[in-house]
Amino acid sequence: MGRRLVTETREGEPMTGPNGPAQPARPPGGASGSSEGEEGRASKGLTAPMKVSKEEREEHERTHTPYRAWCPVCVKARGRATPHMKSKTKEEEAVPKISMDYFFMSTKDEEAKENPLIVMLDEETGEKYARAVGHKGIGSSGERDWLIKDMDAELKAWGHSGGTAGHIIMKSDGEAAVVALRNAVAEYHGGRVSPEVPAKGESQSNGRIEEAGKTVREFTRVLKEQIEEKAKMELECSLVIVLWMVRWAALLVSRYLVGKDGRTAYERRTGRKCRIPVVPFGEKVWYKEIRETKERKDKFSSEWKEGLWLGHQRSSNEVLVGTNLGVVRAHSIKRREPAHR
Repeated sequence: MGRRLVTETREGEPMTGPNGPAQPARPPGGASGSSEGEEGRASKGLTAPMKVSKEEREEHERTHTPYRAWCPVCVKARGRATPHMKSKTKEEEAVPKISMDYFFMSTKDEEAKENPLIVMLDEETGEKYARAVGHKGIGSSGERDWLIKDMDAELKAWGHSGGTAGHIIMKSDGEAAVVALRNAVAEYHGGRVSPEVPAKGESQSNGRIEEAGKTVREFTRVLKEQIEEKAKMELECSLVIVLWMVRWAALLVSRYLVGKDGRTAYERRTGRKCRIPVVPFGEKVWYKEIRETKERKDKFSSEWKEGLWLGHQRSSNEVLVGTNLGVVRAHSIKRREPAHR
């Protein structure tokens, strides 16, 4: 197991009297800022309302346009929350930020608290991860250990190694279920993991994961509609293939949806396009399963079998194929004739 979840704090500044600090902020005689070698980080201040003349105030009060921060009526009636700044310093950019949250496929599911999805986002690259999890939280008796291990494997595939060399920020809202999952993943992943919670009631500060959840949900519906149209059947949420559908929807978006910078999330992370062949999700294909050893045991029988294409493997050029005996890894895939897909 890795190191414990770390919450970063800062040491307090020396107390000051009502007339300000007892010592100058940067006394002469040392670049460090004091004779004891201390340094201070410049804080970000807020601009104060300016003083205006009586004539300016009377003119403004006739219409209250435009908005003025020095006018108490404008502040009370039209004041908006402080916008969330997107610009980052070099120090902030050095620490990757991972967001996560729960989503539901429909309003009906949300009202019934059924079929939640967990969505995870690397805010630097835009790569997305999603799984259908049955219910929120980590449960009991290790019933969600598979999810914790799988999310850890995804983080490592994204380049966040964990252990002593790793430092990431894990961001979620304050809901108990997602906090429990976040902490469990952080504990298992190891390294230095700093938790972050957006301001309560400020959905804008959690906007990236909200958008990621909506996008994964939309593409899951795309895959569902495509299968239902081609197979002339209706898919139930309880079917196993739906679980794999959610997984591929997030991976598909990460590898093929181009952002405003002209690159996909996969390209931002790897520096190259994804060249692994793609087949429509759920299509019946011929596949050759990867052998555990190079030696072929039964050379008389064909190695080609039938299965359903379920998407790419996480961090290799292999693909996943669904069979009656479970999901297997394959490297070689051949499509069937249109009438048998």
